[in-house]
Amino acid sequence: MGLSAAERQKRYRAHKRGDHTLCDPDRDCRDDVLPVPSPVTGVTRNASRLGVRGQRLWDDMGGAAVDGGRRVVLEEACRIADRLDGLHRLLDGDAQDWLDIVDAKGNPDRQELVIDRLLAEARQQATVLKQLVAELRQSGRAEGDQEQGGSILDQLAAQREKRLANAAGS
Repeated sequence: MGLSAAERQKRYRAHKRGDHTLCDPDRDCRDDVLPVPSPVTGVTRNASRLGVRGQRLWDDMGGAAVDGGRRVVLEEACRIADRLDGLHRLLDGDAQDWLDIVDAKGNPDRQELVIDRLLAEARQQATVLKQLVAELRQSGRAEGDQEQGGSILDQLAAQREKRLANAAGS
C-alpha cells in the first residue's frame, strides 16, 4: 500500500533536511544526491568541454585570441553547435523517439501524426547559431576596419578631408 500525499511530503522534507530516518530502507537515498559542479570562473575557456563540432568552430574562429563580448558570443555559438549535434543524433535515430501517431481529438476514426518538439528545438537552435556566427563575422569586420583607421565614420571623415585638401591644392 502506498503512502498518502501528506506522508510522502513529510518524508521528502525530512530527506531534504538530511534526516534519513523516514527514507525507504530498500532504496539507497544517497543515489539522489547530484555531484556539486566545480565553480565557474570565466577566466579562461576550457575548450576540452566542447564536442567535436564546437571545438572545430572554436578553432576556426580563433577562440584563443578572442576576448570581451566576442568571446562570450563565440562560446555560446560553440555550445549551440554541440547541442545541434546532439539533437541531430536524436532525430537521426529511431523515428519512434520523436514522432507518434495518435487518435485525433473528438474524432476517434481519424489519426494525427504528432512530431515531438525536438525537431522545432533543433530548427530554433540552428537559427540562433546562424545569427551568432553572423554577429561574430560582423564584429570581426568591424575590428578589421578599426585597425585600418578607426570606425567607418572616422574613415569617411579622413576621405573627406583628403578630397578637400586635393581640391584646395588644385
